[in-house]
Amino acid sequence: MPLTALDTKAAAVVSQLNTKDFAAIRAQFDPTMMATLSEAELANNWRTFQDDFGQFKSAEAPTHTNRGELIVEQVTVHMANRDGEVRVTYHPDQTIAGLFFLRPGVPLVPVP
Repeated sequence: MPLTALDTKAAAVVSQLNTKDFAAIRAQFDPTMMATLSEAELANNWRTFQDDFGQFKSAEAPTHTNRGELIVEQVTVHMANRDGEVRVTYHPDQTIAGLFFLRPGVPLVPVP
């Protein structure tokens, strides 16, 4: 199945995490994310994820799920110690509404 535009954007976010291009990721944030997650905090969150899961090795192709108006992109990442997941939530305007570093299998939050 071909990748959607947001699949490609989510894959790019994972690549930017790996290269520590946190400014490029933040440039895609919506105003709420911009106000609540600084570049330093994003870098620290990624570092903490790698402390637990190990260094980034590779990523699978993103998959996506619609949650109301939001689109949730799920990217399985293969890390040195164990697999994890990077979950990027997008608004229809393609700004980032959420960014999470998770263990595999964490369920999506149901739409109210």
